[in-house]
Amino acid sequence: MSDDPTEWVTLEGKEAALRMGLQWGLPYEQHLRNPRAVGFNWAQIQAVFGLSDPAAMPFVGVLDGAGSAKCSRFLRTCHDLAQLTIWDDGFGFTVRVGDGGLSETVEANLPAREAVRGAALTFRQLFADDESASFLKVRKIIGQALHARAGEAVSSHSDWVAAHNKLLNTSLDHLARDYIHEHILGAKRTRSQDEPWGWPGRERPRDLILAYHYGDLIHADDKRAAALPTKQDEFEHAHGLVSYLRELAHIGSFYLGYGELVHAVTGIPLDGG
Repeated sequence: MSDDPTEWVTLEGKEAALRMGLQWGLPYEQHLRNPRAVGFNWAQIQAVFGLSDPAAMPFVGVLDGAGSAKCSRFLRTCHDLAQLTIWDDGFGFTVRVGDGGLSETVEANLPAREAVRGAALTFRQLFADDESASFLKVRKIIGQALHARAGEAVSSHSDWVAAHNKLLNTSLDHLARDYIHEHILGAKRTRSQDEPWGWPGRERPRDLILAYHYGDLIHADDKRAAALPTKQDEFEHAHGLVSYLRELAHIGSFYLGYGELVHAVTGIPLDGG
């Protein structure tokens, strides 16, 4: 790893550095389609936020019917999320420059559109506040249960809520590099305008995800659709879709971790029962 904090940290160095701080096991470990992909994201989340072990949260007992049903649905959706093909290794794109820099060829390795739409629909059930068993609704149920029966765990749960809010507004890629520069390289990082995460108007993961969900994959709102890159621009199309999938994977890994917390607090099986 370079000693110069202004240089990029390689993916391999980033992974090795973050894994040194990995404390808790993988969420949904026995159900994961690709443990390595989730493990990398989970290592970054643990390092950046210092969250408590979700499996160690106190069991508060059986919830009321409505609360239990929502938590079961949340866990069932997390189980479905763990099985998605978006966790497979290898999606991305390469730009090859030829003719002395006069031509560019984009070689993209992207999931099938049907797989991306399936991931969007599953993820939306956890992500969208108006869904019946969204993270917002379930974290309120869990927060109330902990406050009533296990008050000492409330602050730990609040850390999870704060981490979710942060992930909606700042890419985990940025947060992890900030962490490495501050805690490993010993220097504050200045973010460059040309870093390949998002683009004007969609730098926040939440905005990027909403643009794809409601401009293309789930609905086709004309205003949101107009803001998305077209297939005619091969680089922007590949860049945009890869950025979207990365944010799904980052926040999806967080949801799997929170699923372990819900399981510990309620006793409901990880697959929703």
